Amino acid sequence: MDFDIIFIGAGLNYAGAIVAARAGLKCLLVEKDLDHLGGVCLHEGC
Repeated sequence: MDFDIIFIGAGLNYAGAIVAARAGLKCLLVEKDLDHLGGVCLHEGC
């Protein structure tokens, strides 16, 4: 598989992956904990 961009970690990169995908880029988002998509700030506060 070929990707235009690969994001490692789904904190702030989660939003970046959405923006890139909407722009037509083929993206891969790698995250080890699917319960934490969006990062610590989203789920626990900064």
